[in-house]
Amino acid sequence: EVLTIAELSGPHCVEYYESYFKDGDLWLAMELFDAGSIGDVLEKKKRLNEEQIVAVLQQTCKALNFLHSQHKVHRDIKAGNLMLNRRG
Repeated sequence: EVLTIAELSGPHCVEYYESYFKDGDLWLAMELFDAGSIGDVLEKKKRLNEEQIVAVLQQTCKALNFLHSQHKVHRDIKAGNLMLNRRG
């Protein structure tokens, strides 16, 4: 999984910087998503309005299209894996 993340680069992918072992644990240095995930938003707000849902689905489809163009498949698509920064 780390190798896949490291080799993917694009506007719809989390930026990977490096990974290393510390005290027997694998640590990944990746792009900061300071607003959390769609799952976090849903826990706080309980729902998104129609415009927000459309925006999330559009970006998710673009990301999946990119992954598929790289012959990759994401097998764990869920709200907790759709990340947001403060700009949305």
